[in-house]
Amino acid sequence: MTGTEPNQTTPPPVPETGDRGRIRGHRPLVTPGYLEVVVIAALIVAGGLFAYDRYLTPKISVIDMVGYVREQKALLASWAITSDELSENLKRVDDALKALPANQTVMLKDVVLETGRFDEIAIK
Repeated sequence: MTGTEPNQTTPPPVPETGDRGRIRGHRPLVTPGYLEVVVIAALIVAGGLFAYDRYLTPKISVIDMVGYVREQKALLASWAITSDELSENLKRVDDALKALPANQTVMLKDVVLETGRFDEIAIK
């Protein structure tokens, strides 16, 4: 067996490598430039900050529950709504509060000082 028979396959030749592991006779791989790296890093950081602000940071919202209950009592006293409708309205407010995201804290408007910026939950 000399290795030249047609049924035998010879292994492919091993290419010669030059400096830095590049194969001689081939173009080097295209690598991103500094501008592309900066843009990609900025996009990743911006996406991370958006996701953190949207889903993880605690947010404080206020609700005027005392005013809402006072309004519902006035409607009940004037026979504009029945006690069943009052129960349904309070149940709707409870469901709306339970549907808020976990990172949102709800406080009564009466106990919050007006020194900060808060999202007010409108009750209808």
